[in-house]
Amino acid sequence: MRNLELDVSNLTPQSIGFLFNTLQHLQTRLQLRQYYQSMNNLLNSNISIDNDDLLWVLGLRQVNLEEEVLDNDIVYYIRSWTVQAPILQQLIIEMGPEALEFEEVESWLDYATQNPNQPLYIRYVGRCTGPTTPVDRHLEDIARAGGVLGYFLQALRQVDVISFDQATLFELNAAHYQAGTATARDIDLREQIIINFLGLDNLMNQQPGGSHASYMPRRPIFIRHQQLYPTTFFQDFFTHSNLTDNEPWIIESMGHWVRELSMQARYNGEATDTINNPMSHEYIESIANQATPQRLVNDRVVSIIIGKDITLNGFNNPSRFLTNDPGYAPTLTREILFRHCAWSQNRTHWNNNDETLVQEAFPFINMYPWLGTSNSAAPALNQLRLYLNLWSPIVISTLSYEVSSAAFANFFHTHGIMTTESYIGYVGVPRIVHYPTLEWLYNRDEDALPNDQSTIAIPHIDPGFPKYGARSQQLLRIIDLTWAITTIINEITVRVLQGNNTDSTETIVMLVWNQCNPQSTALNARLQQLYNDLNASKNDYQQYRQQRLLRQRPAVRNINTQALELASAQRIELGGEAEGQPFSEVREVQVNALWKRNLPDLHLHISRNNKEQWLQWARSINQGIYFYTSSLRRSAFVMRERHPLYNVLARFPPEDVHDDTWMEDPELVRRSLTRWSRHSMTFLPQNHFAPQAQRRRRLAALEQARPHTFDATVYEYRNSLENQRVYVPRTNPIVFYWNDGNENIRVKIRPQRGIFAPDAPETARFYHVHFLVDGIGFTALTGIPIRVNGNVAVISLNQMGSSPHSHNLMRLWRHERRLLGHNVPEPVVAAPEGHQPRPAFRSNTSSRFIREFSQHHLHPNDSLSLLRLFLDDLFPQGGSINMAPEDLEPFVATGRNPDNSVSVRPQLLAFLHNHQHHPYHGEWLGFANNMRQNGQHFFKNINYLRHNTEQSIIRKYPPPQYQYRQCQRIDFGLPRQRV
Repeated sequence: MRNLELDVSNLTPQSIGFLFNTLQHLQTRLQLRQYYQSMNNLLNSNISIDNDDLLWVLGLRQVNLEEEVLDNDIVYYIRSWTVQAPILQQLIIEMGPEALEFEEVESWLDYATQNPNQPLYIRYVGRCTGPTTPVDRHLEDIARAGGVLGYFLQALRQVDVISFDQATLFELNAAHYQAGTATARDIDLREQIIINFLGLDNLMNQQPGGSHASYMPRRPIFIRHQQLYPTTFFQDFFTHSNLTDNEPWIIESMGHWVRELSMQARYNGEATDTINNPMSHEYIESIANQATPQRLVNDRVVSIIIGKDITLNGFNNPSRFLTNDPGYAPTLTREILFRHCAWSQNRTHWNNNDETLVQEAFPFINMYPWLGTSNSAAPALNQLRLYLNLWSPIVISTLSYEVSSAAFANFFHTHGIMTTESYIGYVGVPRIVHYPTLEWLYNRDEDALPNDQSTIAIPHIDPGFPKYGARSQQLLRIIDLTWAITTIINEITVRVLQGNNTDSTETIVMLVWNQCNPQSTALNARLQQLYNDLNASKNDYQQYRQQRLLRQRPAVRNINTQALELASAQRIELGGEAEGQPFSEVREVQVNALWKRNLPDLHLHISRNNKEQWLQWARSINQGIYFYTSSLRRSAFVMRERHPLYNVLARFPPEDVHDDTWMEDPELVRRSLTRWSRHSMTFLPQNHFAPQAQRRRRLAALEQARPHTFDATVYEYRNSLENQRVYVPRTNPIVFYWNDGNENIRVKIRPQRGIFAPDAPETARFYHVHFLVDGIGFTALTGIPIRVNGNVAVISLNQMGSSPHSHNLMRLWRHERRLLGHNVPEPVVAAPEGHQPRPAFRSNTSSRFIREFSQHHLHPNDSLSLLRLFLDDLFPQGGSINMAPEDLEPFVATGRNPDNSVSVRPQLLAFLHNHQHHPYHGEWLGFANNMRQNGQHFFKNINYLRHNTEQSIIRKYPPPQYQYRQCQRIDFGLPRQRV
């Protein structure tokens, strides 16, 4: 047990006496001789001892199927399977090639080779707490066993079902504990004694036993600590610190934090689960007490410990992490720190003074102080950042992967460490992190991280059981060394605080960092040795972990994969959707905050070194697109070594090419794709793209999508649409199917928000359309007009005029009004036969569309002709204009950085007043009346008409809130001749 570094401080002759219960009943020398011979065989190779001998030597009792165990009684039992040596080879084959990796199998093979005619007795030691019985536990393990036991049971069922069914269960009567008669340590110790007495290497057990903390390094480890990395932290801290004694400013600060924590829990009741499990006054008082610093050095907190979450038992029965919390993680952490405190004074066992020193040296706080953790990271980090800002600790110990990952993300999210990276590599290696406020996050004038809100974070392994698998010496050694690193860095911090009276957190952190940074030339010699020993222990653990992974059955690995899939979905949501139109003010605020949050998944395609390129990408993607999926898609193209359309292009290369370099020529790629398109079309019917064929496919798709509400008559082309039924989709535009006497035309219009309920059922999405004097209105099928805020809802003429389909919309409206008996004149400029007036470009209009547009000269009825008249009238030689909305116009030319550009909105409105009969008057009027949304469309249109067109951003802080605002500025030169 000492070799396994188990705590044997309570191991006495009396504590192992239950193993020799049989001895006191022996009366003759022959019986004693038989007993000692059987005991010797048992200790050397229990797989050779039959069940009768085992029962006699250890004083066992065979378990009956019907027997019960009283509540909270502790029962220790042994399961035994008898396997004939000739069956063993089939058993190992059935277990698969992984079986040869198990040390247990080697001992089986050795015994079977030496004793080919003897059976093997394969055993497992277990423990259960009443009312669960050994039979219950056996049946549970058969259904869901993992590791060596799982492989063995599955194979034995297939190879020798008789031996599988005849498993024998024995109880160790003398080891039985009645309810409440033993501590958790006593219960664990007895299980460890049984397992190690029989030999861990001879049993099916993979662990030395016990569920609670038990770690006592051997004497050589103690000597190594004393010689290579001794510490005086605890003595220095006690000497140079002052008790806070509930000073008023301490109470006020903690009260502020408690109110913030309670508010975050109340406003996020569902995510934090405080709706179902509210935080009691006793619980809040408990977590506030353990988070309150007990001692300060020069009025500063030296170090704090940040845990991940609270257990259900800890939530319902409040306790303190470093004082009396009975859980595995706090118990192990306490005992390691108590031991380090004792070791620092050259003692191997701790006393009450050591416990007091540790409890006063480390305030403790959980990142999740409530039970709901799956979707409450944002409120959890809000309360944690506030706590850190209140106390500005120089060192923090982060007790889990998630807390460390949050620290690496400056406490804005929990993905500072990629899931593809091994967390073990980060453990014990200090790093400077920051804890900025939300004000900094949304302040566009401050880009650099605030150094006065910095600290040194030391990542720790979560000591909770069994989050990293069951107990392993390698893992415990890493935990131990990490705490040794922490205490020495804390010792350095105390000395720096003693020698510097500065108020600057940045100065203190940097002085400490200079001595603990693994890359520093001034690295403390003790830390250098610790880092080396830690790396060696990590290598040992990785080898151990790799062996243990082989023992996981595939079902376990599938569960891990499902967990990763869920985490990936949550990361997509974390990156968020693009808000507002590209380059809009709303988008600018979102993008700047995202840059500061530094989410790793949003930098897959563009590194942090290329900030402007990244900002340009984030500003430009379409509204509603997830940033993460866009980043992932673009990264695929960045990382590819060949063209993304290689499989298509390779089939249709140009003539006389000998390699794939031609795929870098856009023109050759276009020609290749044209040939591929023509080739593909040869497999389609000749009338596949005929209007009627496309219409049939479209109607069939709609009928399949809406089988219960589909009405084919809605999609018939009509000469008059007044009072006809139309279908209003949830998000897509309304389509009018109009025959203008010459051709069938699909005319689209997207109604403004609020006219139609987006969540209305499919059966309520049909309306009658009406062409009114001021636009287009709708009534329900019952004849009741659609109203918004009490007024009849109308798609106005201005909105119709600013639509991409404005020309045909206005034609349709004039046509219907005339049929109703009204006199509506045509525009002054008539379109020539065969020419369809063309609308202006939008910000997302593709370069290909613009190239095709340029193949025909502008006609007076085109929308760009109206813009050309405006520019030639006011800016014949070029100029500078801005797209400021009406409320921002007064501030563009004032303030700290006045701008000399002309606000285009009032100039354009005055110009349009004199050109009301142009077909696209309404389009530009719509642009001018909503510059906040439509200002982004001007650049591509002006760039088409003028030379030397450039765009930039004007930033302003208009009162009264002085919030950041911006608008676009466009500089342009002389007219282009080609248009």
